[in-house]
Amino acid sequence: MMPRVPWWAVLSACAVCIGCGIFFASQPLGAANAYAGIASFFVALLTGAAAMFSLARSKREKEAIKQHDGSP
Repeated sequence: MMPRVPWWAVLSACAVCIGCGIFFASQPLGAANAYAGIASFFVALLTGAAAMFSLARSKREKEAIKQHDGSP
């Protein structure tokens, strides 16, 4: 069962997306491209960290289930 996402987290994510859209729309194309390149690097770092965290968590849960069931 997946945990529920708090409403304030959803609203914050929406506000960030809207703010980024307004910021990029108000910039010249060259500057917006440069900012988007930098932002995509940090998004990739966050995605990689989230993937590693998820992988470690799933392995920990599988080991806990194996220990609970007594299976090798």
